[in-house]
Amino acid sequence: MSTFPAAGHVYEANFNEGLIVVRLDFDADGQSMTFTDAGSKMPGMKPSETVRYIATEIRPLVYLVHWQEADKMTVTHLEDFERGVVHSRITATATTGEFFALAGALRRLR
Repeated sequence: MSTFPAAGHVYEANFNEGLIVVRLDFDADGQSMTFTDAGSKMPGMKPSETVRYIATEIRPLVYLVHWQEADKMTVTHLEDFERGVVHSRITATATTGEFFALAGALRRLR
């Protein structure tokens, strides 16, 4: 098993051509990440939050990454670092019950 390639780096995930654009700042510890809205068109985006995530290698340079946010929203990403693609499934809070399926570009910023 290889080391999660995002650890210690910053990525931009651009879903559905700018509907949701987030900066993903992965700590070097391989367990925590801060996401920050980076100009999303979708109203109601959280400005920023730090979460603890779990990354599971599917194959070299492809990882399943998931976390739960403070408001109980759950997020799962399939991050393909080889192709620069990310697929996301988001279950909103229990009060809204919304489910989102998104796909987009994953690009390393630093």
